[in-house]
Amino acid sequence: MSVQMHHVFVYGTLRSGCRNRTIHLPSCESIEAVAAPEFTLRTLGRFPMVHRGGDTAIRGEVLALGDDELAAVDRLEGHPDWYQREVIEVQLAGGGTAQAWIYLMPPESHQDAAVIASGDWVAVGISFAGNASAVRAPHHRSRRHKCGAQLGTHVHSANGLYPLA
Repeated sequence: MSVQMHHVFVYGTLRSGCRNRTIHLPSCESIEAVAAPEFTLRTLGRFPMVHRGGDTAIRGEVLALGDDELAAVDRLEGHPDWYQREVIEVQLAGGGTAQAWIYLMPPESHQDAAVIASGDWVAVGISFAGNASAVRAPHHRSRRHKCGAQLGTHVHSANGLYPLA
């Protein structure tokens, strides 16, 4: 039986070294990526939100998750009641593109929340969260992780097969 792999673009607390990644996906491999400048990134303090519309290119990572891991992330993100999961195309570090799920909020949500014009919540998240432990997990050692026994070393996309960095 083969394992269905799902590519998920994460931009907040599920990025490498961040608290939810360390707690929920400690052995997950990823590649840095950026979404097209079609979004708005806002901070809700201890975590960010993204919605369609705007001109910000969102910085994040693509994770390859099995069915059980995707279901766990859905629960963490409150999908479908809180965040909505949609497919977008992202530009991968080192070249190429991939189709990946992203968790989005409706555009009318949290219009009063601070905008992060840089598109990189992790880079500025500590100042919004008030302390480093709210964003970064303690004892982070490596940016290379691996999820699922069947992950392999490539991201599949509509444009081909791209190696994970």
